[in-house]
Amino acid sequence: MPDHQGTPQNWRFEPPEIDPGDMGAWERLKRELPDGWEPLTVQRTAYKRALGEVRFRNAIASLEAIDPDADHVTPTLYYGAGIAAQMGLTAYLLERGFDDHWCARNVGLRITTALDWANAAGLNHANPSICRLAIVLTPYWKWRRFWKSEILRSADCGFRPGDVHAIIDNLLDHICNATGFEYPVADSPRREQL
Repeated sequence: MPDHQGTPQNWRFEPPEIDPGDMGAWERLKRELPDGWEPLTVQRTAYKRALGEVRFRNAIASLEAIDPDADHVTPTLYYGAGIAAQMGLTAYLLERGFDDHWCARNVGLRITTALDWANAAGLNHANPSICRLAIVLTPYWKWRRFWKSEILRSADCGFRPGDVHAIIDNLLDHICNATGFEYPVADSPRREQL
């Protein structure tokens, strides 16, 4: 939109910085929730961290089931990628103090919502590849329920199996760096399986 002199305005967006420890920031974020969402209480505990670590290990196991060398993407591959992404993202949210029951009711199986909340909580992982894949995966149950659908069976959505695997691997690596959860190092035999 031009300003009064006819020159374009600077539309550079500067996202507000949110300090996960600043409760005022969380209060502002809570006010932006749509009607019907439950109140959010964020409190870090050893129990939530331990639960997050278990969920993160399950995310790694789900990623290991994805064959990056497969000939083509299948609904089963997308379903597995959705599970890995959701477990990784909710592990991050748990570590940051989110309640597991709140996540189950308000985030559900929507990778896009989990990614939004994780980024708002400080993950800062909004690269275009994960954002595009999150849209394809959301909600990830559709890839299991409608796997016989010709539309879903033939939908590669522009991804190759190796792409999906690499994007989820990158997401889990980013979560590992942000939380300190254990993730096999790149040159370990287990990580080479990934």
